[in-house]
Amino acid sequence: HTVPHALHGMEMEYHYHPFGDQHLAAQRVVQPLPAAFDSEKRLDYDTRTDDNPVYIGFAEYIFTSETAAITPSTATETWLVQKLTYDSSNRVTRIQAARGAWDDRGSLFT
Repeated sequence: HTVPHALHGMEMEYHYHPFGDQHLAAQRVVQPLPAAFDSEKRLDYDTRTDDNPVYIGFAEYIFTSETAAITPSTATETWLVQKLTYDSSNRVTRIQAARGAWDDRGSLFT
């Protein structure tokens, strides 16, 4: 029930309703973010208001040998960036995702 996805080691899972795909249109797609040991994660906090994280970035290391890896550059468009939006009670109400450079995260979302 998984198929390969664009990111190395990332799979897309399809979850179906147990009573059939047509029942309540209950197909769901789950796309896990890169995790584990071969990725870098960055957070950018909104220090002007409530110190909540606004941007979360993920990028995979590029392995040049079994032991040597290149740390992802923040200027290259190899990052999966998420933007979190909060309501007045500091609850996350929206999560947007885009591919781009971590350095350009502010211009990835409208």
